[in-house]
Amino acid sequence: MRTEKIGIVISIICAIHCLVMPAALIYLGQQSINEHAHGIFDISILILAAVFMAITFYQSLNKGHYIQVLLLTLMGIFSFASSFFVSTPLNHYLFVIGSMFWLFAHFINFKNHSS
Repeated sequence: MRTEKIGIVISIICAIHCLVMPAALIYLGQQSINEHAHGIFDISILILAAVFMAITFYQSLNKGHYIQVLLLTLMGIFSFASSFFVSTPLNHYLFVIGSMFWLFAHFINFKNHSS
């Protein structure tokens, strides 16, 4: 269940980052933040989150909580995907929502495997 703990941490980091970035961009000004480094961090955290969510999804196959994990995974994917079609800062909040869906899926899987 080490992967679940890592997935939980990644989901929390993603949610916090996406909550803070709009305020940081407004406060510091968009030009003051290295957008290239910000973009690399975004892509890296999304890839890590997707990999660990895939592991969670695989671990829940044929388990009683599979439907819950499936629905939360799909809602997270929908939230992440829809964020690309809206403007900033709303897209950051859709990332937060997606991260929270995946965080709940990790918790459900962790809870059901640790009991």
